[in-house]
Amino acid sequence: MPKADAINYFTGKGDEYKLDLLTNLTDGEITFYTQGGLYRSLSRPAYSHTGFYKSHKAYKYCRCLLEGDEKNKQLTRIYGVTFPNQKELDEYLLMLEEAKKRDHRKLGKELGIYTMDDNVGSGLVLWMPNGTVIIEELEKLAKETEKAAGL
Repeated sequence: MPKADAINYFTGKGDEYKLDLLTNLTDGEITFYTQGGLYRSLSRPAYSHTGFYKSHKAYKYCRCLLEGDEKNKQLTRIYGVTFPNQKELDEYLLMLEEAKKRDHRKLGKELGIYTMDDNVGSGLVLWMPNGTVIIEELEKLAKETEKAAGL
């Protein structure tokens, strides 16, 4: 769809977010798709048909900034999944719960391997005594392996 037509369409809908996204696009880059009451600027339909998806769940949300710019409005992003049946949805949700139990951020703190402090630096690992032992053992193994390889 030509950019001017897309701007006219979304202006009529009062969709300021779509209009904002269109500002950085040029003719030839805009694909327009409608399905029922939904309208999207996508390269393909979101779903081939909604009758295929019998089970769905919104499982997480977070705040985000439009286009990651702190000057823009804050939005809420909703994460969801759909599956053809409840069994597959339940299996997926169980897999997510099991993954949480093995999350390295959680285990690192629980096992006293490392901690993080935003005042020191976002994402910067501070090694605890148990973590220091692991680091020293890994360095020792690396040196032994290099020596055995003649490096």
